[in-house]
Amino acid sequence: MQNILYFYNGARLGKVAFALLLSTVFSIFGTATAICQTSSNNPASAAQSTSLSKADISFLKEAYQGGLYEVEVGKYAAANGKASVVRDFGQQMATDHTALNDKLAAVASKNGVTLDTEPTALTTTKIKTATVLSGTPFDKTYARMAVHDHKSDIKAFEKIAAETSNPELKAAVKDALPTLRHHLMMAKSAKATLAAS
Repeated sequence: MQNILYFYNGARLGKVAFALLLSTVFSIFGTATAICQTSSNNPASAAQSTSLSKADISFLKEAYQGGLYEVEVGKYAAANGKASVVRDFGQQMATDHTALNDKLAAVASKNGVTLDTEPTALTTTKIKTATVLSGTPFDKTYARMAVHDHKSDIKAFEKIAAETSNPELKAAVKDALPTLRHHLMMAKSAKATLAAS
């Protein structure tokens, strides 16, 4: 039986030769498809492993609201504290936590998370409760609460630093920890000074 003739780039090919050509083409196509699928899957896996988890997002929201509390109560302490140690500490809190919140907001924005930039109802209530006092009663309560709050903050920041897989969040919380530890030291010092007076 006469071989069927096929053409490739103007050259005549026999049936067997054409079959070999098709086999080669499909083999190359299959390899290319596998490579493309692998290439498309790897970035997705990498993105998934470094995106913010639910725990990360919850931490960001809580830490940011905690920062708003520290800023507002710090401003109140700076303006209304009776003891200079409380006024100085309050000003430091307002300055440092404003800067810290800016960093947390940058991490959230980069990862597509929207934070409440104003105090929530719960945070507002906490601020009002903390600033209802004045004079020495406020000073002592503020110092005592600052010790308690910063101990909790440090634990939360250390936990997320160890557990998050997001590089931006990990860097931000690790960078914040020395400042929070310094705040705890300042709060303990203020508390001791007020207790001795």
